[in-house]
Amino acid sequence: MLLATPGPLDVAVRLWMVPIYAINDLVAMAAAVTVAEMVTGKSKQIEAVNPAALLEEQGINSPTTLICVAEIAAFGMELDDSQSGIASGQDSREIEIDDLTDPLLRCLNCIQHLVRAYRITAHALVPEPTYQRMRPWALTATRALDGDGPPKFEGVIHLSHQNFHDALPRKLDDGQLLQWQSSVQLLSAKDPSALYHERMLDAEYSLTVAGDYGAAILNAAMATEVFLDSVLGLLYWERHGGAPRADGKIDRATAAFSKDLRPRLRSEYHPLIGGRWDLNVIGPLQSWNVQVARARNRIVHRGYRPGPSEAADALNAVSQFIDWIGDLLAAKASQYPRAASMIVTPDRMRKQNAPERVIKNIDDLARAEPPWRDNYSAWRDRVDAGVVRRGQA
Repeated sequence: MLLATPGPLDVAVRLWMVPIYAINDLVAMAAAVTVAEMVTGKSKQIEAVNPAALLEEQGINSPTTLICVAEIAAFGMELDDSQSGIASGQDSREIEIDDLTDPLLRCLNCIQHLVRAYRITAHALVPEPTYQRMRPWALTATRALDGDGPPKFEGVIHLSHQNFHDALPRKLDDGQLLQWQSSVQLLSAKDPSALYHERMLDAEYSLTVAGDYGAAILNAAMATEVFLDSVLGLLYWERHGGAPRADGKIDRATAAFSKDLRPRLRSEYHPLIGGRWDLNVIGPLQSWNVQVARARNRIVHRGYRPGPSEAADALNAVSQFIDWIGDLLAAKASQYPRAASMIVTPDRMRKQNAPERVIKNIDDLARAEPPWRDNYSAWRDRVDAGVVRRGQA
């Protein structure tokens, strides 16, 4: 199959696709070896595996995995350094992974289109091939566009990731072990910061391991909303909800959470912790709105497929936005000791000039009062029930 690739180069990509219904890694490895032998000239042709015969031989009714192994050769004009945009001697691993002037990435882009089309045609429950899902190396070969016979083996390209699927888990040190035990309890108690960090880990995984940039932005958007929701809930609980008890009033909080996110951003946060909450003012809020909220809407409503730079920018925008909110809350630690304690660290409070007596007072309250997280969670459940009732009225 010969595909023309539009772009700044006169390029064609020759693909030999070998679809394999893989029962286990050994089958996939055998196919990869066959392709490698073709690339290096040890074999003159690739024989496609017969999926039906393979399934019958293995005695199963349906495949568990679909693996596409391909021998790929990309052809382009010779460019000097000024045309290619790549400095002489630059490490190939420094190329941006959305740069389609790179032959490997052009080839991968073509394969992605073919596999995406196959998925929707065959309703195949297989992941899209992405740069991050490739092994950290790839065989390369060259030949003239009109050349015959096998390509000339050039060597191995090392990719800019270390996503070894069989890597052993990293051993925790004593301090990390204590933090792990604490995190188990925090997640069980629905701790706001722990829930936010869990979603952000999903976003980072999607970006750096799976190469699913849309999922990275969607997870980043969810992480932000979890954080925003938690901060506002804690502030209302402490100011109007009878904290540290769980049986305080819920009417004001119910009214606030009955609004959509954008109206809440405009009206609810500034009266409580200050700051400029105007989406049109340059700053962390506007950056989050443009790079995360709007991108999320394009993905959800238009099926937009963002690139790696957009996803990385989104995660950075979330981090800066969350830090900004944390600073605002840390500066109000004397007014909202419980909320501040559950969202920001003592070091951040000190950075925002919180007196040591305020930090000590938070520790004293935490020891003297009922468990904050449990009581907040119970109070918040009542608020959520009130929001449901208002929606049904």
